[in-house]
Amino acid sequence: MNLQLNYLLKNAKTTVAAIILGRAVDYPTIDNFYRNIGTYAGLEHKFTEDWSVSLFGGLNYNWFASEVAVWDFEAFPLVRMRQQKQETFSVTPFFNIEGNRKWEKAGLAFGYKLDQSASGGGTVLEYHNAYARVNYQATERFGAGMGGSLYYSTGSSPGSTYDNLVLYFSPELNYKITERLSAVSGYRYGWRHDLARERTADRHFVWINLSYAYPLHYQR
Repeated sequence: MNLQLNYLLKNAKTTVAAIILGRAVDYPTIDNFYRNIGTYAGLEHKFTEDWSVSLFGGLNYNWFASEVAVWDFEAFPLVRMRQQKQETFSVTPFFNIEGNRKWEKAGLAFGYKLDQSASGGGTVLEYHNAYARVNYQATERFGAGMGGSLYYSTGSSPGSTYDNLVLYFSPELNYKITERLSAVSGYRYGWRHDLARERTADRHFVWINLSYAYPLHYQR
C-alpha cells in the first residue's frame, strides 16, 4: 500500500514527489512476520519531451519477528534446544535512479535501485538491482520488449546467510486484441549464484497475461 504526492514546478519540466508506503509479509508455517514503512522523496526532470531522469532516496523502517533456536539451561545438567521469539528493528537506505528515452516507436529505460524486501524463505533481504529494458511498438496492435538486470541480494535479518547474485534476461510480446483487451506473453531466464554455499542454479519462467481495462469518468 502506498501514497505518492506529485507537484509540477513552474518550469513545467521538473516534478517533485513524496512517497510513503507500507508492506507486510506473514509466514504462518514458521511464525515469522515482516513489516516495513518506507518514506522517500525525489524528483523527475524532463530535459526534452523524449528524455527524462528520475532520482529518489529515503529510508526503510523495518520490523522483523522470527522464531530462533536457543540453548535452554533451566533443567541443567540437562540441556536442550527450544524456539524463542526474537524481534528486531532496523533502518536501511532506499535509492533509485532511472533514465527514460523515447523514440517514435521505441523506448528505453535503465537504472539502479537499492531497497529492502522479504524473501520467499522467510528472511529479510537488502538488494541492489541494475536494470535496463527496451520496447518496440511494431504496429498499432503488436509490440515487443526485452529486459535484463543484474541483481545482488544479501540477508539483513538475524541468522540469515543469504548471499546471492542473479542475472535475469526477459523477452516479451504484447498484442492488443481489442480496444480494451490486451494479451502479454513472455519468458524469463535467471542465473543464480549462491555466494554463501558456492553453488549455481538456472530459473525458467513463462507467462501469459490477459488484461481488460474499462475507464470510468467522473465530472462535477
